[in-house]
Amino acid sequence: MKTDLQREDKPKERQPKDAQSSHPVNPTAYVVDDDEAMRLSLARLLRSANWNVETFASGSEFLQRAPLSGRGCILLDVKMPGMDGLDLYESMADAGISLPVIFLSGNSDIPTSVRAMKQGAVDFLVKPVEEEVLFKVMAEAIDRHDAELAARHDRERIASRIAQLSARELEVLKLVLLGHLNKEIGFALGIAEKTVKVHRSRVMEKMEAGSVAELVHMCDSAGMDVHREKT
Repeated sequence: MKTDLQREDKPKERQPKDAQSSHPVNPTAYVVDDDEAMRLSLARLLRSANWNVETFASGSEFLQRAPLSGRGCILLDVKMPGMDGLDLYESMADAGISLPVIFLSGNSDIPTSVRAMKQGAVDFLVKPVEEEVLFKVMAEAIDRHDAELAARHDRERIASRIAQLSARELEVLKLVLLGHLNKEIGFALGIAEKTVKVHRSRVMEKMEAGSVAELVHMCDSAGMDVHREKT
């Protein structure tokens, strides 16, 4: 008897709700598994649910495909000859691959699953995987990826604004983030308090911040840590 992932008689118009996204661009599932029958079965199932699918027979083949772009997730077999799933996962960062990973395994190896989850995997599923479970976890993976992409976009946007600041404005910004008043900033930089106010106003304008609290939040989001510079 064929498992849920091995049935070949599924109507192509079938679209499980958990596999769908409100995003206009269909996500891509990257299936990495040395079992050809499993790759074909997963690809057929996912395409029936409107996923774009790319399949790979080994970790090295997948790494040759990098870099990857767009929305998606990786379905990664744990036990593969040569580079196994965990080894590939550890190599992904060096290859510039930050897509969420769902591990698939033929057995319930608890130590391996714990290691995978500690490394940041979305989930660890044991084959054969029920379709509803797979689609649910993949939907969670895409939600995570969308959130990561949005956060990255925000960081890049804020970094771009910081790059527009003059050297003096950047000095003022750092002291503002440290909680210094205009008078203290002026003393620290050797400039008049009214000049500090001008620079501060320009900083707020260029950063598009409506308050100091918002400014601090933006800079924290961009990873700007000035506390180490405080004397």
